Amino acid sequence: GSYITSQFISDTACFGDTTHFTNTSTPIDSIATIEWYLDTTLLSTDLNPAIVLPDSGEHQIRLIQTSNGGCQSDTTLPVYISPVAQPGFMFHEACTGVEHQFTDTTKLVESDTIASYLWQFGDTNTSNDQNPVHIYADTGVYNVSLTVFNSFGCSSSNSEQIHVADTFEAPEII
Repeated sequence: GSYITSQFISDTACFGDTTHFTNTSTPIDSIATIEWYLDTTLLSTDLNPAIVLPDSGEHQIRLIQTSNGGCQSDTTLPVYISPVAQPGFMFHEACTGVEHQFTDTTKLVESDTIASYLWQFGDTNTSNDQNPVHIYADTGVYNVSLTVFNSFGCSSSNSEQIHVADTFEAPEII
């Protein structure tokens, strides 16, 4: 029978996203069976599977293939799944025309680091600061969102509503 050299490549995915595996084995046309494993768990029998792995970190993925002639070949390679932070923030009730402080309370996962921040204040204004200050011009309820991005480009968002009231002005004493 013919011998197969098992090889594959994969993209680096974010936790919760699909990892795409590309079988680069040779000769590819003589493969009879394909099995992709994480530890002892069979993940797929597809040529080029798309799989959501169960958690972040490095995983050892094993590809076992059998040729039409019965020869078996396998390889195990590391696949990295980037963790995703849990964004959060603190704020206090706001009034129009007054500086309002937003405080980042993002919880990092494992050794994750935040590469950038995107705040959307619900009034078309944005900021890339970690702990921005914002002034609302009008009263109302605004949907504020914080999106954090790590060094792998993985992102996660959190949104909360904020109520903006009229600024209290003390009556003028005559």
